[in-house]
Amino acid sequence: PNAIAYATHEPGGNPEWGNPDTKYVSGALSGTKFNAIALSDSSLALAFRGDDGNGYYTIGTATTDANSPINWAPPAPIGGIATAVDNAPAVAKGDCGDDAIFAFASGGQVKSTSVKGGTFTPIADVGISGANVAIATK
Repeated sequence: PNAIAYATHEPGGNPEWGNPDTKYVSGALSGTKFNAIALSDSSLALAFRGDDGNGYYTIGTATTDANSPINWAPPAPIGGIATAVDNAPAVAKGDCGDDAIFAFASGGQVKSTSVKGGTFTPIADVGISGANVAIATK
């Protein structure tokens, strides 16, 4: 019941959720909202709070296969280690050579990390408190 679902369509199409075209992000289970960002014309990052309370991400790459229009990498912990998050992590397209940047609240403290080629920077305390986060890059 907590699977993250998506649908794709050709321009001008009109799919509806729950129809046979609905696809699922394999292994991505969350009962809360999630955040997604386009990394390029053919890839995207998805960040979510898993059912276990930890922060996760997955990278999706567009395919030409109508049965599997996005090839999702297995979900992995944000920062490379299991970290409890208060709410859905935020994700933004990376800058300065990073693939993506993540922000999240853990224990009421806002933290961030970035990933490049599957390698994360150490999780850093941003120095502010809060439970909800947003992040953007130019």
